[in-house]
Amino acid sequence: MPNTNKLETHQNILSDINPPNGWFTEEDIRNSPNKAYNTTQEFITYIDNTLPQATKKSEDLMDQLAAQQDIMVKVAYLTVDVDATYHIFLLVSLHDFHSPHMQAAKLLVEKFTDNSLDLSIRSTFTVDREQFMSYAAPDHFKLKHIRSIERGANPFSDNKI
Repeated sequence: MPNTNKLETHQNILSDINPPNGWFTEEDIRNSPNKAYNTTQEFITYIDNTLPQATKKSEDLMDQLAAQQDIMVKVAYLTVDVDATYHIFLLVSLHDFHSPHMQAAKLLVEKFTDNSLDLSIRSTFTVDREQFMSYAAPDHFKLKHIRSIERGANPFSDNKI
């Protein structure tokens, strides 16, 4: 059983530490009156307005990875964090993950994610494991994209093209 006095003392010590300028604790951010979205509706409106751009940018990135680096992303997940930051998880094969092209692929990803001031997207390459996403972002809004030979085809639709 943990000693609560030590835990309380530890928390008091940590709360007395002042982070450098430009750095904030999670508690500072949570308690800040200057949150980016004052209401849930503002957040939803922002996501509704930027989600098409984020998914298009993600699909374009997957196309470029295949064309320029021969790295196939068969499945990708796009999550939305509470601060409206998008995060794309690019699931690749173990062979592609260890490929010498991966460093160039990471640079390509940086190029795609850095050139948009109005949209915050982070990217992570991971080995092609579906179970990864079951615990990677359990409390985030999550979309799954399955690459198809035919761009835009819906694999869950009964109406096959």
